[in-house]
Amino acid sequence: MASVTLIRAQLRFLAYARAGRTSASVVGVISPRIILPREDGTFTDAERALIRAHEREHVASQDPRATALAAVLQTLCWFNPLVWFGAHVMRLDQEQACDAAVLRKRPADRGLYARTLLKSQFATQTLPIYQFWAAQQGKHMSVMLKPGRRGRARPGSSGLISS
Repeated sequence: MASVTLIRAQLRFLAYARAGRTSASVVGVISPRIILPREDGTFTDAERALIRAHEREHVASQDPRATALAAVLQTLCWFNPLVWFGAHVMRLDQEQACDAAVLRKRPADRGLYARTLLKSQFATQTLPIYQFWAAQQGKHMSVMLKPGRRGRARPGSSGLISS
């Protein structure tokens, strides 16, 4: 049952990728390939460079292999919720480690990187609560962009991102 669920999810993702409806990602275990969003003007050249750097970090860290191993464990131990939880936490850790590695190499691009991550998240999915979330919670993004600085977004900004 778990293997069927994982296979369906993978096939659905690949279909979305072929249609250009996914965000950037890495596919493949033996020979990982980077899938990038279409060049439709959504992302600037600088943003696309950051997206490529992020995905290259995943390949360099061998995240696709670790993720495949986690999928095998989920299939074998489908009955154990800790395996599923562990796989989820592992993916979150992979993303945070990848973000940290990119920002270590490009500290001046911190604000652009945060905006690019948000843009890539919202470019592939329409969230019905986005407008509300942006208006109510966006001011807290300034904390991520400027460590050590607390408070509100810069006056005159959209409230979602301040750099």
